Amino acid sequence: MWPSGGIFLLILCSSGLLAYVWQGILFEDFKKSYAEIQINSSAQQAERISELLAQEIRDGIDSEVVQNRLQESLIRNPFDEAGFLCRVNPEDKVLCHPKTEAIGIRVKFQGHLEGFNLGESQ
Repeated sequence: MWPSGGIFLLILCSSGLLAYVWQGILFEDFKKSYAEIQINSSAQQAERISELLAQEIRDGIDSEVVQNRLQESLIRNPFDEAGFLCRVNPEDKVLCHPKTEAIGIRVKFQGHLEGFNLGESQ
């Protein structure tokens, strides 16, 4: 028979191991949920901005003027690598970006959650 201190130690170690395993599982689930929320939120914001830009064009403002205004706004506003607005054409070429050196670069989308990599200029 185990002495009472041994049983306590066994329960304590078992509980610690179980907590460690569950923490990792819960943390991964949290990261995935957070990423999905961020993606959905960013998609909604992009849709709103897209509609505002489309409305300006429908109101008769030249599309080149609308694009230049968007680019100026992107340059003036702070951003971080975790999230920013850019404009990409149907051929996957960056038209507007907070970092002007990214303009003209083709993007390669790798999937919904994985994001994209900047490719070679073309």
